[in-house]
Amino acid sequence: MAIRVNHPAHHEHFSQYFEYLGFLHLSAPHECHRSSFKAQKSGSLLNFCNRVLINDDFSSRDLRKINDFYGQLPFTLWIPDLCTHALALVRAHNLNHVATYPLMSLAHDRLDPNPVQVNLEIKELSADNDNLSTWVSVVARAYKINEGEFKKYIDYLQACPKASEMKFYLGFYDHKPIAASMLIRRGSLADLHWVGVLPDYRHQGFGEAITHFPLQEATLDHTILYASLMGEPIYRKMGFKTIAHASIYKTT
Repeated sequence: MAIRVNHPAHHEHFSQYFEYLGFLHLSAPHECHRSSFKAQKSGSLLNFCNRVLINDDFSSRDLRKINDFYGQLPFTLWIPDLCTHALALVRAHNLNHVATYPLMSLAHDRLDPNPVQVNLEIKELSADNDNLSTWVSVVARAYKINEGEFKKYIDYLQACPKASEMKFYLGFYDHKPIAASMLIRRGSLADLHWVGVLPDYRHQGFGEAITHFPLQEATLDHTILYASLMGEPIYRKMGFKTIAHASIYKTT
C-alpha cells in the first residue's frame, strides 16, 4: 500500500495503521476483502460507517464489486495519499471528495505527564454499562450525526469477535456528560477514535483532557488517530505528528 511517510518510526506498521483506524481489524461480520480493497458493511445509513480502504491496485471492476456489495447503502472510500492511480480512478467516476485527514502518531515518551487541568470527571465505561447509550448520544451530538444510525454502527462493532479491545470514555462537567472518546489497544500500540466535545463546552480544554486520559497507560508506546480540522491543533499541541494522509470519497 502506497502512503506518504513523514516519520520513519514503525515504518513496517504504516499499512496496518489505515486498517486499524478504519476498524478493519476487528474481524467484523459482513466484510468483503480483496487484494485491492477491504470493505465493511455495518447496515448504518451513515456513509462513513460503511468504509472501504483501497490501495493502488484498485480498478473499475473493484468499484462495481463494491457497489454490488453495498446495494442501496451509502459508503465511503478511504485512499492513502500516494495511491495516485486509485485517486485518479475514483475522481474519474465522479465520486464526491469529503475530506483529507492527516493520520497522526504520538510517541508516548513525548506525552506530557501533567495534562491540562480542567474540571472534568472522566469515566471508563464497560461494554454493558448503562452510560454507553449516553456515550453514543454525546458523540452523535458532538459530530452532528444521526444518533440512531450511529448506534447501529457501534452495535455492529461491538458484535465483532475482537470487540473487547475497545474502551469507551465519557467526561462529565458539573455532572453533565459533555465529552467522549474511544481507545482500541493492541499491545503497545493504540488507536484513538470519536474524540468529541459538545459545542457549548468547546475551547475550554475538555478536548485535550478527554484525549489525554486514555493515553496514560505506561505500557503504551504509540497512539495513532485521524485528526479533524478542529482537532488537529489540539493533537499537535499534545505532541502528535502527521505521518500520512487519507482522502475520503463518498457515493452521491
